[in-house]
Amino acid sequence: MKKHASLSLLVFCVGCFSSHADVLREDFLETPAHVPIVQQDLVHSEFLTLRRFGKSADQLKRSFHRGKANDPYCLWNGRCDSEGAILFDFSHPLDLSAEDTFLQTRSKNAGKSVIRIALRVGADQWICS
Repeated sequence: MKKHASLSLLVFCVGCFSSHADVLREDFLETPAHVPIVQQDLVHSEFLTLRRFGKSADQLKRSFHRGKANDPYCLWNGRCDSEGAILFDFSHPLDLSAEDTFLQTRSKNAGKSVIRIALRVGADQWICS
């Protein structure tokens, strides 16, 4: 039986890969920094729905530092004074059953924030890192 998962992530860049093919790689568009982060910031927005949660949801920033070499276009929560989370919800279930499938993220964590990856594997079942 194949297992399908809905993927929900809080990250700078995300990808799901197996030796057969890339399932998805997501990044943020190269646009000026702004608050809050919105659906239009996603490169592959036709596959993902972006949702913000928590008391500080409207303070989650799509960040970029112009003039800083190799600075990523990323999500920044440094303005948040309480909890805030972002959900990248796939438009369709993903088949992650291949033995060599893996999830890769690039992120930087600082301060009291904690980055978690959550996989929904059923209607009411979640696996969290």
